[in-house]
Amino acid sequence: MTAYAWHQSATRAWVKAEFVFEVAQACAAAAGRTAQPTVREQLGELAGIVETFRALVHSAESGHRTDSRGQVIPDPVPLAAAGMLNAQLYPRAVELLQLVVSSGLVMHPVPADAQPGSPAHEFFDTYFAGADTDGTGHGALLRAAADLALDRFGGRQVLYERVFLGPPNVFRGVFYDHYLAQRSSAMLPRILGRP
Repeated sequence: MTAYAWHQSATRAWVKAEFVFEVAQACAAAAGRTAQPTVREQLGELAGIVETFRALVHSAESGHRTDSRGQVIPDPVPLAAAGMLNAQLYPRAVELLQLVVSSGLVMHPVPADAQPGSPAHEFFDTYFAGADTDGTGHGALLRAAADLALDRFGGRQVLYERVFLGPPNVFRGVFYDHYLAQRSSAMLPRILGRP
């Protein structure tokens, strides 16, 4: 892949991870669970995934080079690392979303429940309101989480990110070769006192 395609791929990984984090955070807040230690740990791990991709994209941009035609080319090593990590981290992000939202994924209402005049509307609006949202908003939030974590769309996204670059174990080996070719090994000789 070209550095530009790598950049697009890494940026996609960053934005998707950030969206999963925002949905999980909003669901936890609506359920009043953001103070629970387990939920905080899960949201912290999700935030770390977001920041990993953000840092890799920024590293590639700040380590850019300019070619002979004046085109700016991002450093491909951090971008390839983002691709390699995304095969593991996006599925983990969706798993964390499932853990944070948990029973809300099992018991989320259908859109018809939110319609005024439906038999369930009054019950829905009264008893399904979240800590910071009404029943309709809470239901929409849980349906978005279910779309990401449970249904065919979400499942395809997880599979896509797992195999986007081919078999993950093969790509890790390719990345290793690329990484060795791009870096100098000056640290160990200095530490050992050898030239």
